[in-house]
Amino acid sequence: MHYKYFFFDFDGMLADTYPHTTQAFVDAMWKCRKQKIIFKEAYDLFKESFGVAYKHYKVTPEEDIIFTAYQEDFNRKPVPTLYLPIINILQSIIDSGGKNFIYTNRGDSLFNFIDKLGIRKYFTDFFTETNKPNPQALLDGINKHHLQKDLCVVVGDRSLDVDAAYNANVAGILYDEDSRVFMHHATYVIKRINELYNFIDLPYHLLNNYHTHTARCGHAFGTDEQYVIEAIKAGFQTLGFSDHFMVPDIQRNYEYFESIALLKEKYKNQIDIKIALEVEYYEYYLPFYKKILAEKQVDYLIFGNHFYVDPKNKDRTNAISFLDDIDCKEKLDLYYQTMEKAVETGLFKYIAHPDVFMKSYQKWDEYTISLSHKIAALLEKYNLYAELNGQGYRSRKRMIYQGKEIPTYPFAEFFKILSQYNIRFVIGCDAHSPNGFNDESVKFMQDMARKLKLNVVYTLDDL
Repeated sequence: MHYKYFFFDFDGMLADTYPHTTQAFVDAMWKCRKQKIIFKEAYDLFKESFGVAYKHYKVTPEEDIIFTAYQEDFNRKPVPTLYLPIINILQSIIDSGGKNFIYTNRGDSLFNFIDKLGIRKYFTDFFTETNKPNPQALLDGINKHHLQKDLCVVVGDRSLDVDAAYNANVAGILYDEDSRVFMHHATYVIKRINELYNFIDLPYHLLNNYHTHTARCGHAFGTDEQYVIEAIKAGFQTLGFSDHFMVPDIQRNYEYFESIALLKEKYKNQIDIKIALEVEYYEYYLPFYKKILAEKQVDYLIFGNHFYVDPKNKDRTNAISFLDDIDCKEKLDLYYQTMEKAVETGLFKYIAHPDVFMKSYQKWDEYTISLSHKIAALLEKYNLYAELNGQGYRSRKRMIYQGKEIPTYPFAEFFKILSQYNIRFVIGCDAHSPNGFNDESVKFMQDMARKLKLNVVYTLDDL
């Protein structure tokens, strides 16, 4: 279900304010009582509600004044911070023709906080001191702005947020990353903030990407963590790292696996990270491919057909490149034969840029048409995903087709042929920098997929 009008709670939903609030409380209690409050205990209570925390600690009116002054001081450390994807989510709602509202029990201190965080401009109106779960302020806001009720949704991280929505007969989304809310009336429950994109009507937003490189490949840049942070900001729910298989120093692959595994754990509450490799058809390394799949050191393997490598070689010495100028049918045949041998191994579910040969051949003739049909039949036979690849759009290399300058891949004529077969398609960013997510290449690929009516699969559940 898509919604147009989003009523956001502030604390713990738009901004991570709980560490700030909890430390302010700890400091206030020390000042007032000279009592050392356990931070974790107070944090958990405030996450449930202020009322619960106040009742537990028997906060007096005098202590409330001190604490309120402390916690309304934005600059008191730790300073509140926006959750990584919030700016893009708010903008995406606006881009979809929707509106954002803040709906909070917090008082006028809200405005100081949102100004310091730079997000006031994303909101149409603000409803403060709302006395949630009482729904009256929500109902007043809906009436004030003449909103269609079934297009409204309340988003919050506590039961009182979604209970207010329930009491107003409005949909409610509960953000409960650690399953701490047991009693609630939420319409939906999400574990990661980026799941909010599922409720926004956006035609060009990619939620999952399974093709991402790192600086290790030598033609990408940025740290591993920068890719993760930018993917979260861009709204991704799944990020598949699939750097090039590194040879002949196999140990580098294990260092890569370890680095991504640490990030997978660190950001598990924000994004689902998968570990993979984009590999060539190296006969010598087939046992290694099988080993890392069997031991689940990787979640999947992508086949990227860039070179023909002698079966006896441990690296690309004297390899025949399919990215250099292809000016003969024999090289196209070799491209297909290499792909055929690779998919026959059963090690792959995902074929990267199967039309990459167009980057070098740049002619749509009887040879490339025949090759495209052969590739299509092969992918259909082995039930393999065929990728529309974003790196081809970003490449400076262009070709002239029917009087127009276009990217060499993804090439529409190739995918027209594949669309005649029972094939599933996937859109891959093929990101080579942290800025390579949801750029113009994604719109280009989705436009192509829609025009050709391709069976695009956005979530690879079987990986």
